[in-house]
Amino acid sequence: MLTFAHVNRPSASRLSPRSGLSPRARRSCGVFDRQTFVATKSKEKGIFRSTDAGATWKDLGTPAEAVFGPYFGKDGKHFVVVGKGGFHETKDGGKTWRLAAPLPPGFTIGRVGPNYAWDPNADIFYASTMGKPAFKWQR
Repeated sequence: MLTFAHVNRPSASRLSPRSGLSPRARRSCGVFDRQTFVATKSKEKGIFRSTDAGATWKDLGTPAEAVFGPYFGKDGKHFVVVGKGGFHETKDGGKTWRLAAPLPPGFTIGRVGPNYAWDPNADIFYASTMGKPAFKWQR
């Protein structure tokens, strides 16, 4: 069970639980302007959002299968997540999604090895994994 803790405390040893939310499988977290997004593998619980430092969480109810990310663009509503289908982008905080870039040939979403990045200023997507060259895809 993943338990979210308040991180704005002077001592990390005094972290306290903030939510009983239990995302399944792999999860990653990104923070933009005090808004926290959590991406998980579970399709029915893709991305969660908190605007109060983790005290409460809202399921964005997105169809995007998020395994890695979020990677933020110009604001907290513009971000990219990575799933089996590739890099998925939203510009409206998760209400609508589109495929922004495919995964390179032979790439899978595994637990060990892959790394992904997005440069929103240059609009370049990157993918790398152990034993393979890094890939760059620009729109």
